[in-house]
Amino acid sequence: WLPWKRAETLRQKTHPLRALLGKEFRFQQVSFLLAGLLLLVQVAMLLLQKFANLEAYSPLARVVQIFWGLWIVMPLLVGCSAVAEERKLGTLEPQLCLPVSRAWQFAVKVFVTMVCGTVLGALVPVLVEVINPGRGSNPMEFAAGWTLACVCLAFVAFYASSLTHQLLQALGAAIGMV
Repeated sequence: WLPWKRAETLRQKTHPLRALLGKEFRFQQVSFLLAGLLLLVQVAMLLLQKFANLEAYSPLARVVQIFWGLWIVMPLLVGCSAVAEERKLGTLEPQLCLPVSRAWQFAVKVFVTMVCGTVLGALVPVLVEVINPGRGSNPMEFAAGWTLACVCLAFVAFYASSLTHQLLQALGAAIGMV
């Protein structure tokens, strides 16, 4: 019955776009977990390279030197799980009932997918190349090329996931498109 109290209760505590962003980042939890595990293995490989006395042309030395290339899988996993897993779990249709337009939902989904795919796929290999340059080239040229490759792969994987219903189908479609 007091007008100033009524105005306080009508105010919205969270914005729908913020909630949608949080939902999309929580949906990428598996990708963050896999990136963390891959980071632990990458650190172990760097320690092995630094402290073990490996012969120059041994298979183990070669694996240790090119292990950072495995990070190219992260943009594929992030992009392929964006839409396909929501379809599989049946959460895509109830999302259309949210108080946010479909265009904003799609824009947030694409934004989160591109950011996660780029950061998870490009950050560690670029840092490894800057810290330990292996090819004698300019690390900034490598960083620009690798980041562009991660963005393109995340975009192709996102498109593939919008065509399929499961992660493995989306991975197959994305690899076929690439």
